[in-house]
Amino acid sequence: GHANPGYMQIDDGITVDGEGYVTHVRGEPIDEERIYRVASFKSLERERDGEIIGKELAAHPERMPGEDDGVQCHALLVGHWARRLWERIYALADADGDGRLSAEEFATLDLDGSGRINRKELKHAIARAGYETFSGEYTLVEAVLE
Repeated sequence: GHANPGYMQIDDGITVDGEGYVTHVRGEPIDEERIYRVASFKSLERERDGEIIGKELAAHPERMPGEDDGVQCHALLVGHWARRLWERIYALADADGDGRLSAEEFATLDLDGSGRINRKELKHAIARAGYETFSGEYTLVEAVLE
């Protein structure tokens, strides 16, 4: 099998050897005692989903992450884009660019004057920012509201 199957990878200064094994992260040699975060859409324990990681975990089952040790990639990505979207919405509302929303600036988001931004108002702000969500789809809206 191929040592580096086609999966999403964020290179954080990763160095691999000729066999595809990671030898360094951020220029530092791999520390066998350190716990590293690995994002994967696949199951780490199955060799077919990643030959190198699967073999390593089969040989060292004590290194297998627990069920609650990770966060699904979908949740990480939605959270990331929700934060970025909120930053964009906030910047658009912050007309004077001082980093704070005045009552007048907040009112451009709080359309019903309730003092809170609800789902409908947030969908409106998302549209003002140049994006759209599907009717009845609130996954991203709920993530931004968090």
